[in-house]
Parts: sequence; C-alpha cells; structure tokens
Amino acid sequence: MRIDWDSHMGTYRHTCDSCGIEFHGRKNRQYCTEKCKARHNNELAAVRKKKAEKLVHAEREANEILIALSAL
Repeated sequence: MRIDWDSHMGTYRHTCDSCGIEFHGRKNRQYCTEKCKARHNNELAAVRKKKAEKLVHAEREANEILIALSAL
C-alpha cells in the first residue's frame, strides 16, 4: 500500500490493497471501495479456512493411526 500527500487535492493518494487502483481519501484508508474491502477480506478468510481444513485432516489421520496402533 502506497500513501502520498496530494497538496493540490488536500487529501492522501493511495493504492488500493485489493485491486491496485489509485484513489484519494483519509490517511488510514486501504481500499478504494467497500466491494474491494469485502473481496480482500473474503480472500483472506478463504486462505484461513483452507489452512484450518488441512489441520483438521491431519488431526483425523493422526487419530486413525493412534486407533490402529492401540488395537494391536
């Protein structure tokens, strides 16, 4: 994310974290629109969900191995 002061506009010039479009706004703004904000947050949530699913799968496999070993 790039932030520059635009003295002609009297606002900050940003690059959207989601789509890369340049826009003007408050210093702490990260996205050009609510749609871009939602898209970025949905992408982050999808990554977190995928990691969680991998952990659950690994835990199930470990439990299956433990059950098989305890039956011996």
